[in-house]
Amino acid sequence: MVPLNHLQPPLRAAFVGSTMLAGLLIVFLVGPLTVLPSYPAVILVFLLAVVLPGVVIARTLLPDLDTVVQLAVAPALAFGLMAAPGVVALEFHISLADFAVIYAMVAAGASGLAVLLSETPSITEREPLVPEEGRGSVLLGGLIIVALAGVLTTPFWAANRISGDFDDWTYASYVREYIDTDRLNAEEPFFGTGAAVNPRMRTNVWVLSQALIGDAAGVPPLDLLQKFLPPIITLFAVLVAYALSRSLFGATMVGLLAAALFLGQALIDLTPHEGLGRNIFLRISEDKMVGGYLLMPVALIFVERSVRNWSIAAFVGFVLTALALSVVHPMPLFFVATAVAVLAAFQVWTARSLAGARVPALLFTVVALASIWPLIQREQLADVVPSLYTTGETAGQFRNEFHIVELGAGLLMGSHHIILHPFMLAAILLTPLLWLTARRTVSGQLLAALTVGALLLLFVPFLATPVAKVMAPSTLWRVPWMVPVAPVIAYFAFWAVRRSATVFHAFGPSSRRLAAALAPSAVVVLALVIALVVQEQYLRWDGRAFYERASNESIVPGTGGSIFLGGVERSFTGGWRVREDEDTLLTYIDQTVPAGSTVLVGSERLSLLMPAYLTDIYPTASTARAIYPQGSEGTRKIAKQEQAFGAFYRGSLSMSELDEALERYGVDYIVLSLGTRADSTLRTFAEFDPDDFEAAAGTPDLAARDSGESQFKAWALDPDVEERLGGAQFAVPVKIAEGQGGLGFDIVVAPSSDVEGGGTVRLLLSFGEVGLPALAEAAVEVTFGSGTAAGELVRKSREIATEVIPGGRYFFTITRLADAPADTYPADVWLVGAGLKYRPPAVQEVEGTSFLIYEVQP
Repeated sequence: MVPLNHLQPPLRAAFVGSTMLAGLLIVFLVGPLTVLPSYPAVILVFLLAVVLPGVVIARTLLPDLDTVVQLAVAPALAFGLMAAPGVVALEFHISLADFAVIYAMVAAGASGLAVLLSETPSITEREPLVPEEGRGSVLLGGLIIVALAGVLTTPFWAANRISGDFDDWTYASYVREYIDTDRLNAEEPFFGTGAAVNPRMRTNVWVLSQALIGDAAGVPPLDLLQKFLPPIITLFAVLVAYALSRSLFGATMVGLLAAALFLGQALIDLTPHEGLGRNIFLRISEDKMVGGYLLMPVALIFVERSVRNWSIAAFVGFVLTALALSVVHPMPLFFVATAVAVLAAFQVWTARSLAGARVPALLFTVVALASIWPLIQREQLADVVPSLYTTGETAGQFRNEFHIVELGAGLLMGSHHIILHPFMLAAILLTPLLWLTARRTVSGQLLAALTVGALLLLFVPFLATPVAKVMAPSTLWRVPWMVPVAPVIAYFAFWAVRRSATVFHAFGPSSRRLAAALAPSAVVVLALVIALVVQEQYLRWDGRAFYERASNESIVPGTGGSIFLGGVERSFTGGWRVREDEDTLLTYIDQTVPAGSTVLVGSERLSLLMPAYLTDIYPTASTARAIYPQGSEGTRKIAKQEQAFGAFYRGSLSMSELDEALERYGVDYIVLSLGTRADSTLRTFAEFDPDDFEAAAGTPDLAARDSGESQFKAWALDPDVEERLGGAQFAVPVKIAEGQGGLGFDIVVAPSSDVEGGGTVRLLLSFGEVGLPALAEAAVEVTFGSGTAAGELVRKSREIATEVIPGGRYFFTITRLADAPADTYPADVWLVGAGLKYRPPAVQEVEGTSFLIYEVQP
């Protein structure tokens, strides 16, 4: 067999292209990896479908860089290949399988072309900006590998403990819909809800790629997004941090220092909503994080290479990453455009010639063209979510949450709170020194351009305000992502490593070797310790204006708490994770509820979970406004439903009103919790107020009662004389099954005086068919706890096992016996009302949970 390297370039290109095409089609269409356990299947699909095509292209575009860099940039290049097929798939509503075929053909063709052109690389290797140092790399690299091993194993030791994010459930809804439909339509992810959707989802190829990975691996969307993809993408985010610094400075040690500092900053920055730690460890599978931490740094690599030494390869790499950004998330694309614009100014300044702006102008043109569609989508988004773009009360609350300052006259700017992290401040303060030492290099100019551009956009109102209007006000919150924290600090950390090593020159070769091996790791640890100590002071210096959470336990004396530990606790709260009982409920619905059903739920969590968890089953919630853009038709529909179903879940809706609402909104099933007010309402078929009763024995008193906070009408039953209320009659609904049996009574009473030491009222219920003796009797004991105030309503339920005739007419009485031993409350008890309920035959208790499911009967 002839080795691949010995083949002629055209034959080798044809072989690689055809092999890539066949392999991808097998992975996507045959699905051989679905037989593997979920996590290994996701890893292999990601490597084969995303990393492999990108690596083949990276070897041609970046032939002078090491394999780790080529591996790091591979996903960005692959997403660039997905851009056109993804937009076609979403715009023309083809199937996921058709998208997979188109992407496989594009990836195969690009891989073959890359192999064909790899014989004549157009990039020349340049001298590194810092001297390469081999000693110390092994230990520092080992520490990074250990940290990444902990991240990669989270599905085994922390999968159900680590907090997720609200957006995960929304994206999972799209992913499930894409996997289960033959017609990709980003505008209809929640069929039947009438909700408008974010226009940007029309070209969100990242979510489409998640569906491709999940389908090829056979993994449920929520598991994919919350358990398996995050550690994989975190790994590549760290690799990209290494790749950027390695490419800019030409030294492996600087790349390793940058990766270690990037990981360290993330570890101590878990508390803020947009802290690096939450973004990297908890939210990394979201599109904006992928764009900010996987794609933008790769675009910067190609910016630097294009400006430093123009080549077709560098330009092609930039175009691919710009395409990827435009279909993943446009915000980092805007940041790249800002960096390129400021870099052009620096080029003109240092070269004293407009010629220095030619290449940046070309790159800026590419970014501008890639931004056209995202900007159009932004205008559409302003109509869907007007609260983000107006100056009303909602927008003001939104801006306060994201630390955006309103200056008046319509001007906005970012708050200083956004840049409070010690590493962020250090990178900003070190940038002038970086400029002094490396202003003649494109690398130094690019890093300075990123920092200067971020500060201008953040704190100059005449720039910040247009940014907030063009993108969204929340963009200002994320502008500090532009600051190249890890590369800048790594650059100076490298010189600190070299300086520390010279201290040991006088101690002999062994000491020098030991110092050289330990110095990089020691510098990183020292930097992290200093940053942690400074960060812990912010509880005193800045309160909780930016750091939203702290633990009571302090790790730095005198701080009165710990921001770091608060962030760790927050990360393991399990928020936005599917609880075990919710998983059981949703699995039950998936297995028992027919497709096309509308299910009423009273929990916003469940209404968000259902589209992500279930196929072709539609949630109708009483508090689900969050899943629909404000001002949309879906929001208006939900507002009307809230008026009906919100009252139902609060227990203040009559059965006749509920039946009308269920019919109006086409509800087929109702989910609620056992023993709640809504559960009682759904079972209730007759309700009685005091006027429905009459005195049947003794002299019970009917009057208005004053509870101190409100007035209500009630009967007073004496503890010393037998008193009975009668006159209440009811008809048993015909939908009660023949022989079902079991009537439930709800008795609402209140003490006539404040209760000291507790007390129990014993009432006797009797009921029977009108005109005949009582069928059954049952005692109801209502206990008032110590401290119960006079007039405080207490509800007690009691079931009586007996058979009734559907359609039959019955009566019931309520009696308080005189001097009953079990009746220990010495004062009058006020009877406020009563209700009759039954267990509908269509109710099912979901085993292992407190949830009930009712099938609405016609």
